[in-house]
Amino acid sequence: MTLSQLDVLALTIYGEARGEPVEGKIAVGNVIRNRLRTNRWGASYESVCLAHLQFSCWSPAGGASNYAALQRLAANIMAGHPPIDPVLAELYWVAQGIQSGVCRDNVDNATFYYVTRSPMPAWAVGQSPVAVIESHSFFSGIR
Repeated sequence: MTLSQLDVLALTIYGEARGEPVEGKIAVGNVIRNRLRTNRWGASYESVCLAHLQFSCWSPAGGASNYAALQRLAANIMAGHPPIDPVLAELYWVAQGIQSGVCRDNVDNATFYYVTRSPMPAWAVGQSPVAVIESHSFFSGIR
């Protein structure tokens, strides 16, 4: 068994925003959907989420414990075990809303974000966020 597009989307939101309120989780999901719409990072949720160096949760360099937790969850899903983590269950609900278009774009077409308690990335210098939701700042128009 492999991961579905929905699995990859839900796991990415889990890895990037599981501690955020639902609006923050939806916001990260919207960035992924907005990236998919541009086709710059790929033509599927999987290719967008797993694009090299784009979502730190899929790289051990982005945080070894977060990466390990995500890998364990992915392995359980691929083994046919449904998610029992209530946060992950909520994120499947969010991911379904993102995929179906039910979740409105609460980040004004943003395709980038960073966690505001982290050092500002070079690409954000001189840019103004289009939205700030909890601990994430969201940006559009980044090349």
